[in-house]
Amino acid sequence: MKPNKAGRLAILWTLTVLFIALFFIPGPANAQQESKVMMCGWTSKATFNDITMTDADDTWVLAENGYEVYGFNKLPDIPQGDACACIKVDRDFRTRRIIQVYGGKIIPTKKCMQDPALK
Repeated sequence: MKPNKAGRLAILWTLTVLFIALFFIPGPANAQQESKVMMCGWTSKATFNDITMTDADDTWVLAENGYEVYGFNKLPDIPQGDACACIKVDRDFRTRRIIQVYGGKIIPTKKCMQDPALK
């Protein structure tokens, strides 16, 4: 039995979506993600919803314009302004975003000041 026009369109639509998903949406192999990485660096808290962390690799967004990373409540109590901290995270190098926070702690500012990789 030959499918009607609506059936053929549904099949074509399904195949198109699968093609796009397979070839254009980045998967884990090329998404440049790291899991459960301990990052240490400078945190910057301009407001409650504007928090970044700068480590040796780059500046990473933890909260911005209403966006909060998954596990935001597991962040240490970051003071207003700049502080030195270590946090365990999943992160995505492509988007420069933290995907999930597992925990962390504020460490002495001296540690960040003495690390030549941090500017």
